[in-house]
Amino acid sequence: MKQFKNLTKQQQWGIYGLLGILVIWGLVAIITSNNSQQALDNAKSAYSSGNIRVALEQYEEITKGSNKNNPEAWNNLGNVYRDNANPEKALGAYKQAINLKSDYEQAYRNLANIYLDLARDNEADRGMYLQEAILIMEAGKDDNPNSVVIIEDLIKLYTAQGDTVTANSYLEIREQLLNQ
Repeated sequence: MKQFKNLTKQQQWGIYGLLGILVIWGLVAIITSNNSQQALDNAKSAYSSGNIRVALEQYEEITKGSNKNNPEAWNNLGNVYRDNANPEKALGAYKQAINLKSDYEQAYRNLANIYLDLARDNEADRGMYLQEAILIMEAGKDDNPNSVVIIEDLIKLYTAQGDTVTANSYLEIREQLLNQ
């Protein structure tokens, strides 16, 4: 405090001004964060009440704006795309959620389920869809070796692919994880 008093009035006012700017900047960050959370909450509410069109508009806006780095927003956007029968866009949204948060189990599960649906609905490309899903899920397992969710999805994918040996090895891993 003594050092502050030794400053000239002009220097003191400069410090006051800087402090004022920092306070305003902090308040803007808080308000923006609250608005981002409110937008996410509104989109969730629209989705859970069945208003998919509004949820789609809101999630698309959110993922372009202040919440573009929010994995939950991307995962939820993927769910809306899935519900609108747009699996390719859903895959992109789930992949973005995973890119933002490599241990986001629900995004991995949603991704696996979309690939399983695509494999079921497109017999000609079945193998390609299953293989792509397996590659992503294996990478997810490498990032999250103790994830029962990812292991269970790998079991489903290998079973769908007809690879019972690998599926059974993952069943054993699942049991080990559950017994830890």
